[in-house]
Amino acid sequence: MPYDGCVLFSIKKELETAIINSKIEKIYQPTQNVLILNLRQNKRNYRLLISAHPNSARLHLTDMQTENPVSPPTFCMVLRKHLIGGRIIELFQPKLERILNIKIETVDELGIVNYKTLIIEIMGKHSNIILVDTKTRKIIDSIKRVPASISSYRQIIPGTTYKEPPYQDKLNPLSRDEKSFVEILTNSAVSKIFNVIVNNYTGISPALAKHIVKVSGFDENVESSVLNNENIVYLWKSFDNILDLVEGNDLEPIIFFDNKKNKFIDFYIFNLLQYNSYTKKEMSDVNATADLFYTMKINNDEISNYKNNLQKTINNALEKCNRKLREYKQNINDVNNKENYRIFGELITANIYRIEKGTAELLVKNYYQAEQPLISIELDPALTPSQNAQFYFKKYHKLKNSERILKKMITDIEDEINYLEGISISLENTNELEVLDEIKQELIKQGYIRLKRKKKTRENLKLQEVTPRKFISTEGFEIFVGKNNKQNDYITLKLAADHDVWFHTKNIPGSHVIVRTMGESLGEKTITEAANLAAFYSKAKNSSNVPVDYTEKKNIKKPRSSKPGMVIYKNYNTIYITPSLEEINKLKNN
Repeated sequence: MPYDGCVLFSIKKELETAIINSKIEKIYQPTQNVLILNLRQNKRNYRLLISAHPNSARLHLTDMQTENPVSPPTFCMVLRKHLIGGRIIELFQPKLERILNIKIETVDELGIVNYKTLIIEIMGKHSNIILVDTKTRKIIDSIKRVPASISSYRQIIPGTTYKEPPYQDKLNPLSRDEKSFVEILTNSAVSKIFNVIVNNYTGISPALAKHIVKVSGFDENVESSVLNNENIVYLWKSFDNILDLVEGNDLEPIIFFDNKKNKFIDFYIFNLLQYNSYTKKEMSDVNATADLFYTMKINNDEISNYKNNLQKTINNALEKCNRKLREYKQNINDVNNKENYRIFGELITANIYRIEKGTAELLVKNYYQAEQPLISIELDPALTPSQNAQFYFKKYHKLKNSERILKKMITDIEDEINYLEGISISLENTNELEVLDEIKQELIKQGYIRLKRKKKTRENLKLQEVTPRKFISTEGFEIFVGKNNKQNDYITLKLAADHDVWFHTKNIPGSHVIVRTMGESLGEKTITEAANLAAFYSKAKNSSNVPVDYTEKKNIKKPRSSKPGMVIYKNYNTIYITPSLEEINKLKNN
């Protein structure tokens, strides 16, 4: 994402209006890489967020509320010692780099004025927050210490002199001129134009460079080899005009969102042409834009990681279940020859008068298959003929009992597989932390997740009440769709009245769907819409002609000791439907 030098320049401009001469009242370090500075200026409070996280290094004002550790980290304590009560007097960004120096005026116990500089370096995995003495440039401390064993060029440890990161001989676009630009494009090796711009100017991200290329009328990935003098002039004009917008703070900050993937894609200080296919949310200022984008991104990342961890648990459980199922089916194949042992016992009994004690083999005609030749039955010479018959009868009954037990075990394991696949579908269909919390609680109660020790974490906090999905059919009926098994049980067993209609995909894991009839008969349109919801929120959402059963709630029963979301039903009808998100979007939804 392009938190580039231009974005930082725009944020700096807004900060200069808001927080210059503000007093630093409190400092927190909620996570390993994030600082929050509570500032006060003209009777207004501000929260300045500074992050050195490898994937989301940034600086902006924030409304985000954070939970702070009971014991503040060492760097936080150092900052409190040196900066609390100080005033921010200057912001400086060198060469449009992703580096911001915050100069702070402090007064010590003796009333002597000192100056400290908080340097924020936004450089991916090398991002850092460094406190230095402004006069001596000696490092007081940093959020990430970099000893000589990690970098021989530049150490960042207390007591050493601060050294700026290498600037790679790039030009400052704020001091741009047409001659240099033309020379760079003319003499560049064959490469994509946007890469040439990125590699020769500071503060310009690939996303902004691609926008410059597209504004000039080229495809964003066009090679520099196609350029002629006229093309380069067009590129220069686009480059110059866009930098004029940045310098003049003539901005229209925007967040780009992908509706299909329900994902925040990016943000920038104005519209980027390559993102025209995405939904755009226009914002009032750059700080608010960055704050909202990163809040949503971090929330989405948390949800994604949470879902992935839960899905991993389910996949592991499914793998064990499928392995057991294969073993049970193999074992039941092994007992299919049990009838042979019964026949052996009966043949021995029928021919018992012919068998002498000590005989090791009986050759006899099988009267069950008269056309077959004689069969050989192995006997134990130490047993009597009657005892040999009883041996085979006992073996037959033992295998018969094993078959019965194995069939029950196969049914149980198949039910468990369906249950786990149903939870997997619930995971796939939600992006709500509260719903995920409920799913995790269910997995804990069912024994799929074991807690090592009790601590104040998501799993034992009181969960926020989560509501099921609600739609209004074209004919005006309320339709409820469960988001997880807890909600499936709730809407089916508690919310629904006896004459409400229940929908569920036939023998396919998915959500329960309830239509509130209020005593009226459902029309075909509502039945189709409810069936579409049941099919879409199921494992068969990408299939066609999905069978969906429906019946009145009075025909639903939950067996004792059954898992959450599991019910049995009778007196039902079946409709076949191809799931359609487009049809769902036509419904009123609460």
